[in-house]
Formats: sequence, C-alpha cells, structure tokens
Amino acid sequence: MRLVTALLLALVTSGKAPMKYIYHTTESALDVRYMYHWEILRTALDKTSDKWGPYRMVPSEFMTERRQAFELKNATGKLTVMYLSTTPEFERTLVPVRIPVDKNLGGYCVQLIRKD
Repeated sequence: MRLVTALLLALVTSGKAPMKYIYHTTESALDVRYMYHWEILRTALDKTSDKWGPYRMVPSEFMTERRQAFELKNATGKLTVMYLSTTPEFERTLVPVRIPVDKNLGGYCVQLIRKD
C-alpha cells in the first residue's frame, strides 16, 4: 500500500504543466538558419528536465525581427525566447544568455590571396 501511495504522490507532484518556450518560426520551409540554435536549446532542456521539469517548444507565428524584439520585451506571450544580438536597452528588461553557440565561428574569416 505504501508503494501505491508513493507512486500516486509522485504522479500528482510531477503533474505540473510543461514550461512552454515559444520561439520565432522560420520564414519559409527552406529557411534553416536557426535550426542549430533551437537544437542547442532543446538539448539543454532535455538534459535539465529531470531537475526543472517538462517543457514544450512551440514555433510562433511569422514575425519580423523588430516585432520579435517587441513581443519579447513587452512580454505579450507571443514569443518567450529568441536568438538575437543583445543591446544595453534589451538587457535592462531581458536576461541575456551569453553562450557562443557557434563558438564565435560566425565571424571567422579566411584571407585568400592570389598565388602570383
């Protein structure tokens, strides 16, 4: 009987609603620019779900980058996470997560010169 009670208690306490992350959607079916970034977020959430609970990642409706910043800054609920360079203005109201997800390879350049 104690085992049944413990199992029921575990089910009741673990029954909280999953955290919902609404991220900006792609511009078209061929747009894969941010897939890598969302996979990094999904991996981090998977690895921490035992501690922080379940989650859902949901794409938003299409928005321009300017509107994404507006929706997130004003906490409208239409967007809860975005990938964007930070500014001092954003950091007054939002929490930046400083992880160079591409290990700063986005600015990596190779100098090419002609052999002759």
